[in-house]
Amino acid sequence: MQKFKIYFNLFFKNRKFCYNPSSAQGRMMGIKYFKLYKIYIVFVVLFCLYIYPDSAGAAQNSSKQIRPFNIIYGTVNGPHPLEAVADNENAKEAWKGVTPTRNFTEEEKSAIEVGVNYWAERMSKASPGVSANIFVGYSDSPAGTAFSLSPISVAGEEIADKVSPNDAVFDALQGGKPSPYPAGLADNIVIFNIPYDKRPQRALLDVFSTTSIMMHEMGHALGIMGWYDVDKNDKKHGNFAPSKFTKWNSHLYDVFGKQAKPGMNIAMDAEEGNKENVFQIYGENMADEYKYKYPTFHGNHVDALTDGKGMPVMGGFSNHGPGLDGFNALGHSGIMQSIMSYGMLQNMAFTELELAMFQDLGYEIDRELFFGKSYYYSVGGDTQTNTLGFGSVWFPNTSSFGVGVHIMRDSLNLTQAENIYANGYAGAGMRVDGIGNKLNLPAGITVSADGDMGTGVLVSYGRDNTLN
Repeated sequence: MQKFKIYFNLFFKNRKFCYNPSSAQGRMMGIKYFKLYKIYIVFVVLFCLYIYPDSAGAAQNSSKQIRPFNIIYGTVNGPHPLEAVADNENAKEAWKGVTPTRNFTEEEKSAIEVGVNYWAERMSKASPGVSANIFVGYSDSPAGTAFSLSPISVAGEEIADKVSPNDAVFDALQGGKPSPYPAGLADNIVIFNIPYDKRPQRALLDVFSTTSIMMHEMGHALGIMGWYDVDKNDKKHGNFAPSKFTKWNSHLYDVFGKQAKPGMNIAMDAEEGNKENVFQIYGENMADEYKYKYPTFHGNHVDALTDGKGMPVMGGFSNHGPGLDGFNALGHSGIMQSIMSYGMLQNMAFTELELAMFQDLGYEIDRELFFGKSYYYSVGGDTQTNTLGFGSVWFPNTSSFGVGVHIMRDSLNLTQAENIYANGYAGAGMRVDGIGNKLNLPAGITVSADGDMGTGVLVSYGRDNTLN
């Protein structure tokens, strides 16, 4: 804006517009300067677009820009998302699966953009001046659902060598690294196979909504990538191949507390006891399924929230069945309420624990903008008073899907002692997921969720929870 003022003054400084409409000369002068004024304005606008090329939007390169992301919508008659690497064998195999078979409706686009905006808010501190291109297409496949395709798998070795195993979106947003992919190949490809619910969503999310799916798939693009090789003859065994070892993998610990390492073998045999130098998770031969333990994700931010217990990670069981597959097992969180899991509920956007996980992956995220306070496990004891607010009456919190207080544990007696103004889109003042929790709101405490699709207090899971 300062540059605009400088260049504007160059044209108009010291110019006198002595316009007297009562005289013919004055009227002619007015017309003359009005025409000149229009020319100057057009020139200044065009010049500002030259100075600030990004202000023109991303119409040349994408269908929609929500910084730091450029959404490129696939169309039936548009360029194929893999056209730039069409000669690569892996691209040929994936070609049909990512070929757009219809265009998105405007309602679907709106729902997709709510999901992208969710991440744009949380990644607002990403490397300045760098953005990531996300291709989003619809390829009809009744047997499918939706998926995120990492271009590193189809680009060819020469190009793939220029990107980390975490892929281009991660590299761009954290390190400011320009995309290594040729023009026309996006940094990530998200494909919808079936028409999901396109209606606006609340804090109690529908996992089968277009918005939820977009949030989930972008979670993968941002770094939730559990890459590893699988034994072709036995899907109970695999290996953390060094060439595929991601930042996410480096934070994984097996059910016995052993940290994943490059080259480490993976086995679904934890029921047989602890084995040295093997990353172990449980198989389907457990004698007592109630003794099942998740592998976990650990890092400074996650451990601070959980008192060192870590974040559960999906093991070898999912809606894809038991076994290792190279990306689903060990490639999702194990929080059953989260849309990033394959849990039983999946009715919430990313928890604060998952945002902490992204911090441990290296992202700079101010969690206080999205969560006032979260309670996990038995951290802090069974009786607590929360003196943290969320926004204020004059400056309410406006983040989408923000949560003032989130109880994700059992048997907590919590008194809320500060006001909550979760007034962003789909905001929730307070949310309870658990059993036997007591939530106390003293007289005079305000819990507000006045934004579109807001929810004041939500008890979304469990039993025997009370609100006083």
